[in-house]
Amino acid sequence: MENTTDNSLSLLQETFDTLEAIMPATAAETREKSNRIARILEGRLTPEQCRKVCNLVYATYKILPDRNRQVLESRVRLYCEDRISEDEASKILNIIVFNTETLTDETDILSGMIQANSGLGINAGTGDEVENASGEFGLDPTNPIPVNGIDMIDDYFSKLKLVTGELISYTRKGSILAENLPNPVDVYQIYNAESENIATLYIYAYHGRMSGKAPQGFRLRV
Repeated sequence: MENTTDNSLSLLQETFDTLEAIMPATAAETREKSNRIARILEGRLTPEQCRKVCNLVYATYKILPDRNRQVLESRVRLYCEDRISEDEASKILNIIVFNTETLTDETDILSGMIQANSGLGINAGTGDEVENASGEFGLDPTNPIPVNGIDMIDDYFSKLKLVTGELISYTRKGSILAENLPNPVDVYQIYNAESENIATLYIYAYHGRMSGKAPQGFRLRV
């Protein structure tokens, strides 16, 4: 029987092939990054293999729930068939995510923002709660729900229900600063099925992984 992972990767690559066919600008950017990766690898992978590495790592970066830099660099090495060093894996990841091989002082500010927004910060925590949390989980800004990136907030909420199993809806109301955290905390109003405002939840999007914990009165869909 063909490996399920192989089937998934093949399907993912077919999806990228289709996107590149209808979005020439995306295809050109991928080719440019792939050429840079090929130069780093010095012929160890073909240009086509480098393109697949670029696509697969980027997809992993966008959709992997528990992504962090260590995980993504391990995926780079996996997709490169373990033919690269740790330093090469770091450079390739920088190209794919930040469009630069080496993070200089000038690019460090921007890359730091991207890393933080994506849960890729070097010091990003990996627990179900933020470090030095205080107060009720999710209900106090000093103990917000941690997720690994702004684009993962919707993913967390898609799994969240009331303890009764009732579906919820939500609206972002802005962001605030918490005394125990270096980055802003997002504020969300939560509504039940009758559109009644039932809670205010706090989300921290600068973590190394998505929390597997639900606030009191809620549960996560398995």
